This record gives sequence, structure tokens and C-alpha cells, in this order.
Amino acid sequence: MLEPAAMEVPISSSVNNAVVPAPIVHNPRARKLRSAVWQDFTKERRADAERLKLQDVLLKAPCRVSISVDMWRSRTQMDYLWLTCHFIQHVNDEWKLRRKTLNFVHLEEPFTADQITNLILEKLHDWGIERKIAAVTLDNCTDGEIVARELLRVLQPRRLLLNGDLFHVRSCTHILNLTVQESWEQASEISGRVRKMINYVKFERFQKFQDISKLLHMDQKPLAVDSPDNWPSTFLMFESACYYHDVLVRMAEQEGQYDAFLAATDWADVKALTEILDVIYNTIEKFPVEYPTANLYFNEMCEIHVLLRTWRNSPSPVVAKVAGQMLSKFEGYWDVTRPVMAFASILDPRYKMKSLEYFFRLIYADEQFTAKTMIDAIQNTFHNLYNDYKHQSSDSWKSPSALCYSRNVAGSGGHAEDQPLHNDELIVVSK
Repeated sequence: MLEPAAMEVPISSSVNNAVVPAPIVHNPRARKLRSAVWQDFTKERRADAERLKLQDVLLKAPCRVSISVDMWRSRTQMDYLWLTCHFIQHVNDEWKLRRKTLNFVHLEEPFTADQITNLILEKLHDWGIERKIAAVTLDNCTDGEIVARELLRVLQPRRLLLNGDLFHVRSCTHILNLTVQESWEQASEISGRVRKMINYVKFERFQKFQDISKLLHMDQKPLAVDSPDNWPSTFLMFESACYYHDVLVRMAEQEGQYDAFLAATDWADVKALTEILDVIYNTIEKFPVEYPTANLYFNEMCEIHVLLRTWRNSPSPVVAKVAGQMLSKFEGYWDVTRPVMAFASILDPRYKMKSLEYFFRLIYADEQFTAKTMIDAIQNTFHNLYNDYKHQSSDSWKSPSALCYSRNVAGSGGHAEDQPLHNDELIVVSK
């Protein structure tokens, strides 16, 4: 497999290294040139020092590490690969979750999934952490599924947690985004009618719209028009249409000759679909970035699961079709991530197994045997994960430590030298 043409961007740092002052030069042009060269030299020295310092921390960390891979495109249409490492560091008798950029690499098009995989493996080898990986997140990576499979093959499942069963994980936000994006086509017709109505009112009858709004004493809020490929903007458009429902209905009564306005049955569908999008949109807003709380994610995702199973039985064909498609997509993505998110909930002393048992029996109310089977499966996986760390720690680490779980999307347990983590959430249980 060929390597991509890549140019690495050095990671700047603020390491305070002693630097010998540049020699004094009396020629102004020579002084300017040497000053620029000297600045580049000292900047490179500091970047190297920071890299060595971080590498030392990673190699000495008594835990596994997780990585996230993102693809980013600049305004000038240049593609970059951003490799980030997530790990737990013990500092001043406290466990600290760390997130560090390892590499920011420019990629020359065209590039393939194999080339991306090779580049990731090369960087992991350079840092010396290829055997300490707990999990990888590829939510924003081109051909993420293919890259994950190839990484798993090369890193070898026997070296990973539970033979790699917890290796590739998705963030909860990504799961919900995919659930809506891959299902909203079922509502394309009603979305088009709402968009047509908003455009007509906003660009051809806006003065009349404002007059009726004032007459009905409506607070002025933006009348949003969506971008068809961006579902949050579609939600905001639906929300604004529902807010101005009375105004738009009044306009439809006065301008019955125009077919731009919605019928009564259309309004019922719009309100039901807005409710679905509202729940998902606001759930994503709850997911923190700086101060993650993985133990609460499981409950939030299970609540959406319950609602989707309810909405698919809607009397409205459109709503039932959209909810049914969302449920199918959601279960496909969530089934992989759910066990590790359940672990975080189990480790919360307020919940333990109660939250898991409550939601599964609610989700599978008519299938109690399925509910019990899934509860037992997660419990067994949790025990297997603990035993995996127990076995590893008995071989490599003899002193007491802590069992750590960390994740934004999903997590894994860690003990001693092989303590794992994943993206941004952390629970620590002392042994």
C-alpha cells in the first residue's frame, strides 16, 4: 500500500527552554535574515522538547490510551488529518483526563482508506503507543468503517480489550446525527412544502406576515429557511413554522388562491416531526464537551430509544415511516456502543444495575425475554472486561491501582499498566 503525500505541521508549545542568544550582527540585512533563521530554529527546538515530554508521559502512563481521528478541510480546500490522544494521568493524587494533539498532517489528494490507515499506524509507531490503544473514534474520518477494520487487523485483536470488541466506537452525538441524516429522506415531501411556504412568505408576503403577527401580538422571532442537507436547520425551520402557525393559517385563509400554504393534515405532521427533531436536537445540546458525564449518557440515549419505538406507531403515515427508519438506524449504531455506555451507568453508585434494568424492560415491554437476555449479556461483558484487566494486571503490575473507565461515546475499563480510556468521559473506581 502506498503512503500518502503528507506534510506534518509541527505542534507549537510553550516549553520554557534555555536558549543561547543569537550572535550580534551589525549588517542590517544579515541581522534580519539570521533573526528569522534563529526564530525558526528555537521554535523547532521547543516543539521537539514538547514532543519528547509528551511522549515520555504517554510511555510512562499506567493505562491504555484512546485516539480520535478527524479529517478537516481548510477554506483553501486543503485536507488535513488530525490525530488526538486521550488518556488518564495521575497528578498530585488525582486522576486527570488529558487530551493532546499528536499530529496535524496535510494530505495531498487523492488519498485512499489504506493510505489513511498507514498514516495513522505510522504516527502511532512514532509515538510508541501502538500497543497501548484502547479504542479509536473515526466519526469525522473519510471511510471510517474501512479504516477501523484495517486498524483492527494490523493491531491484532488479541492485543486489544476483549479481542477488539470495544475497539471502534462512535460518539453519541454522531449516532444521533446519523440517525436523522439517514432517515429524513422519508420526510422530504413535507419538508419541501414547509420550505416552499416559508420562502413564499419571507420573500413575497413578508409585510403582510408582519402585520398579522402584530395583530395577533406575536413576539418577533426569525422566520428560518433551512439548508436541505443540514437537519438542525430543518428543525429550526419547522420550529419557526410551528411558532407562527396562527399567523400562517390566517394568511392561508386570506390567500386561498395560492397553493404555498399547508393544509390542516400537513400541520399535524409538521408538529409531530418537530417534536421528534426537538428531542434529538436538545439531547445533543446536553452532551457536554469540556466536562463530560458519561454515566448520564446511557439514560439519555435510552429515553430516545423508548420514544422512537413509540413514534413508529403514529397514526400518521409520514411520522410512522420517519420514526421507523430512525429506529432502525438508531438500533444499528447504538447496539455497538450501548454496552460500554451501560458500564458507565453501572459504575454510578446512584444507578448500578437499576437504570439498565428499568430501561431495557421499558424498551422491550412486549419482549421481556429479550430484555433479560440483553441485561445478562451486558453484565457478562462487564465481568469479562474486568477479568481481562485483572489477568493483564497480574502479569504486568503488582502494586494497587484503580480501575478506570472513560468515554465520550463508549468506554473501557482500565487497570494498572493497561488502564484504558476513550474520548472525553471518565469514571474512576478505586480498588
